[in-house]
Amino acid sequence: MVVEVDVYLDTNILISFFHGRDVFHKPAAALIGQPSISFVTGLITLLEFEAVIGRLWTNKQLSVEKTVEDLIKNLPLPYQIKAIVDFCFMKVPVRIIPEMALEAFDFNGDRYTVDNTFNLAFKICPEFRLKTLDTIHVASAMKIKNYRGINIQYLVTTDDLLLNEARGIHALSNILPISSSDLCKLHKIAF
Repeated sequence: MVVEVDVYLDTNILISFFHGRDVFHKPAAALIGQPSISFVTGLITLLEFEAVIGRLWTNKQLSVEKTVEDLIKNLPLPYQIKAIVDFCFMKVPVRIIPEMALEAFDFNGDRYTVDNTFNLAFKICPEFRLKTLDTIHVASAMKIKNYRGINIQYLVTTDDLLLNEARGIHALSNILPISSSDLCKLHKIAF
């Protein structure tokens, strides 16, 4: 099947997909199952995903397939978490696109060498009232679109702050934040 649309997945969509009791699980699962949609995300997602999976697993709020559980049960907890994250990313058709490069960042009379995604996030931060990681997600999606040539049309999220700023983010980046359920409805995907 030909890819019709490229989307950037926010971490919460992946968490919803793997956390069957999550209120957004059904639309996330329906969306991720679509071969006509190409899914990308940034490195920040991997870090955030591992942190959330680690908390869920440690607090016994996450279950995994019995075969995976049997394979990891004798591992130390950090290795269990890493193995679960690896397993999860093998199960979803999402490409993690490294968007990092270094550039100069001037602040308060000092010059720093920083990751350019951070630099872009710092520039767009005053435009929106987003959480730090959400700002980095927007910057990451913009970097992937503009420098990797992937025509990201949507940033799929369940985050109300991102969704409330959708019009402004779209005007700045030509990437529209949209909920998983709204994107399913837009593409006539049942969930």
